[in-house]
Amino acid sequence: MTTQMRSRSSGLASRAGSLPVKTLNPPSRSRKTVVAVNRPSILTSDSRVRVDTYGIPVKVHHYRQLGKRDDVWDIAHVLSSPYATGDDDDAECFTHVRVLCALRLTSRRNASEDAWEGTLRKFNHTSNVKDHLVAKHSSHPIGKAEATKRVKRVRRQLEDAFSQVPGSMTTDMTSVDHSTKGSMKQGALKKLWGPSNMQLRAYIAKWLINDGLPYNTVTSESFRSLMEVATGKPDVVVLSAQTFNDVLAASFLRFREVTKRLLEMEYTSVYKRPFLNLMHDMWAAGLDVALLVTVFNESHDSGVVQKKISSRIVVLYDVDIGCMAHFVMSDTAPAARKLSKLYEDAVPVDCSMHVLNLCLVSSGRCTPGGPFPEGANLVKKTRDLNNYFKTPQRVERLLRVQQHYGLPELSAMVDRDTRMASTVTLFQKSILNYPALKAYFQRYEAYDDPTVFARLSKENWQTIVQCEAVTHMLADLARIEVQREDQISSELLVLMRLACDRLNANQFRPYDVDALRTPRTTARTLPRTIIDATSLCASAAICLGRIKAQVQKRLANVSAESIVVLFLDPRTKDFIDSVVQCSTDSPGTGDAGMTEEKGVIEEGRMLLRRSHSAVFQAMYAAAHEVHESAGEISPNLDLVPSMDDDDMLCGAPLTLEDAGRWSLSSLHQEADEVLDRWLSHNVSWVQVAVQQADDKGMTAEVMLVRRNGTVRWSLQGLFKHVDVCQWFKKVGAKHFPSVAALARVWLGRVSSNSFQERVFSTGGLIMSSRRTSTDNERDEMQVLLKQNSSAIKRMEPHGRSSVVSIDNVQVS
Repeated sequence: MTTQMRSRSSGLASRAGSLPVKTLNPPSRSRKTVVAVNRPSILTSDSRVRVDTYGIPVKVHHYRQLGKRDDVWDIAHVLSSPYATGDDDDAECFTHVRVLCALRLTSRRNASEDAWEGTLRKFNHTSNVKDHLVAKHSSHPIGKAEATKRVKRVRRQLEDAFSQVPGSMTTDMTSVDHSTKGSMKQGALKKLWGPSNMQLRAYIAKWLINDGLPYNTVTSESFRSLMEVATGKPDVVVLSAQTFNDVLAASFLRFREVTKRLLEMEYTSVYKRPFLNLMHDMWAAGLDVALLVTVFNESHDSGVVQKKISSRIVVLYDVDIGCMAHFVMSDTAPAARKLSKLYEDAVPVDCSMHVLNLCLVSSGRCTPGGPFPEGANLVKKTRDLNNYFKTPQRVERLLRVQQHYGLPELSAMVDRDTRMASTVTLFQKSILNYPALKAYFQRYEAYDDPTVFARLSKENWQTIVQCEAVTHMLADLARIEVQREDQISSELLVLMRLACDRLNANQFRPYDVDALRTPRTTARTLPRTIIDATSLCASAAICLGRIKAQVQKRLANVSAESIVVLFLDPRTKDFIDSVVQCSTDSPGTGDAGMTEEKGVIEEGRMLLRRSHSAVFQAMYAAAHEVHESAGEISPNLDLVPSMDDDDMLCGAPLTLEDAGRWSLSSLHQEADEVLDRWLSHNVSWVQVAVQQADDKGMTAEVMLVRRNGTVRWSLQGLFKHVDVCQWFKKVGAKHFPSVAALARVWLGRVSSNSFQERVFSTGGLIMSSRRTSTDNERDEMQVLLKQNSSAIKRMEPHGRSSVVSIDNVQVS
């Protein structure tokens, strides 16, 4: 391909004089004068300019530079004489013209006759042309080849740099000449070893990529002075922009490779059925894999964004996200929810991240439950009180107060106003620290501001306590610290259902603000009181009404997809009625509510049968392909000759596999039989828990509960002591392979905190004060590498072959 391109381009250059020409009509406005050095002619607006196929005037002679064997000179021609633009004596003279850029510029609509002048350059070396190709023409075959060459070179250099550290340290320290020890001045230090320039460049690039810092962080004089002091070299070579870009491109290319391999492996493991959790317009958690960041988007139309997501993922990872997406979660904005419906085969999943935000902070009148401006003011006052204790002087004095009165030693928490779950944590910590704060401001110092505490009146503290009692159950589900890495969607559905039912209860358990505290008291051990819902203050009642309305709108209704998830979890498939059953005070009770619940369960059962039948057929098709590839093909009986000779010795009759057995109807029937066996299958959970637990004293009592005289399994106990994913891997996949393949997809639904893939579409890039310009592609690389630093550890196999280290991740 490269050779053909070179010969073809060289032919065009050698025949430049015989190329067909075209004429550009000059624009009506006057054009600036163009002066060609050592050429007497001057082109004016009155003349008609004849151009070659590149859009360059035929009077400007250019050709492939002689003696240059590299392919890059096919698109960077040398001028027969230097060319200057402008009529000044100090006008810069150019020696080369980029014919590929000239063709692109002059081909645009309404291009001026001097548009080609923007492609004039001075190229002193071949490396200059290569830099231009990689930066501006990465899709060109020559540019691709050069970029690939650079990536391979960078990988070799990084491997050498990171592997030299232990060896160089040992070698240099053992090679010290101890005979010179006495001649050294007392107190003088002799440098025993030091990093090479290649090592310095590798680790500086690694630091910038890991922390998401722009390159110009290392171009300041202060950083250079730091490197000179650290290395003892006044001529230390700091990382160049080209080297940083090469390292970034090599690291991102490896991330794309391992991500593509991961997606393809998962797609194959579920027999090429949809499996992916596609999350749009939402930021990723540390356990997710971010696939795409769009720094700038010219349109928010759902159709445009959907095409942008799919096409960009094809460019980066060479995978079709549409056929892989099984669940789609978007932001609560109408445009984002509309986008989730454009993936036709995917199941839309509502987002629960804004429930606390809408019930506590949002003061809009359109929010169900009525306006609540007091909530936002209360949160702001509590945050101001927390952020007040950030200086060392105040923190130290608060600690002395806590120690003097024997109170819990609590410091100010890191406030994140973008996470509403942390607001509930802030309430809990403030309530627990209330006696210390009260004592602190009773005898304040001259540098203190007592109004920070005085703004929170006694009524405000009562509202904080009661709002925390209303919201803490849902906050526990929203906090990433509370959720486990191996938590699956069925567990979260049960816990969320329990939290929703508690909202519909008549009683709540607020903290006892005046309860006795010890240094070991925590938010979980601080005593609570019991009050009726009718005893809540006016603000807490509004908060309860708002959160009930949000939960009823977004979380409370159990869908058919949720029923499928519960059926596929062996711990919950026998308790679906109790999980789905509404609380006694919920709006959907009575005969109508029970009928609706039974309808949802039956709808989920039918959806499960359809999904299982599709997986079962896919498994049979995969097995059938294996048999055919192994040569197990039935013979054509029409071609078998008939032999009636008595001397012919014959063996046993040929037994052929009944083709009717594998008809579509029989496959459906067999799939239903397997599913029925799964639904009636019972597991001895005590034995499973003992095998999985490290504690050999595991007993059945910790997973059982007595209700209405009947002993039943406790779902909370099963969730705590049994890892169902491990059970499927060791036991379930052997007896129910089709159910295990289906559970692999549905139990990892997007509502869980298990390993998921996440896609950004309109996520913004927060620019630091040192970043003065934005390169969309490089920013996308750096943001994705920083965001996925922990995910790369899980995706990348162990080994040290051809490594590119990113935050201690060995990426081959």
